[in-house]
Amino acid sequence: MTDSPVPAEQLDHLWSRLEDAPARASDPFHTPVLGTVRAADGSCGLRTVVLRRAERADRRLVCHTDTRSSKVADVTVSSRASWLFYDREARLQVRAAGTVRVHTDDDLADAQWHASRLSSRRCYLAEPGPGATLDGPALTLPAALADRAPREEEAAPGRDHFAVLACTVDAIDCLMLQYQGHRRLHFAWDGEGWQARWLAP
Repeated sequence: MTDSPVPAEQLDHLWSRLEDAPARASDPFHTPVLGTVRAADGSCGLRTVVLRRAERADRRLVCHTDTRSSKVADVTVSSRASWLFYDREARLQVRAAGTVRVHTDDDLADAQWHASRLSSRRCYLAEPGPGATLDGPALTLPAALADRAPREEEAAPGRDHFAVLACTVDAIDCLMLQYQGHRRLHFAWDGEGWQARWLAP
């Protein structure tokens, strides 16, 4: 077997991967799976999201959502959430867990709204909102915007439905898949720093 990676170096590598992913749509970490506890029945809610920001200093992962979505309802009841990242080529699985806060009317939400593309803002103009029952496979975007991105003033009403989910991470689990034998490294935040331990995969 090859030498085991030093935990501090592995953690630094993981955060570098996470910080780079939002800017590159082709990065495997760009679209993780976000898991929450379903407010309706306590089951696990899973969905693919776009990682918008990763902030090592604040231990924070950020994605966008609609205020009418189940994600917002879920984290209002239980603020715990989990993230799953997988890079097939690198044979690397990363799970992160932490506490989520919903931002709708503050500096973070404003900054993320203005940083998003107009084509992305179009999603928040949908009526009815996510999860509403439809009579059939109907499109919910405004008909005038079915084939184009909105102009700034057209997108503005969508701001009322825009939310940022910011998760403060307190645990990271890294599984390195190798032919000679898998390795698993777990990091836990103790209030002052990250504590690492090797686990059986």
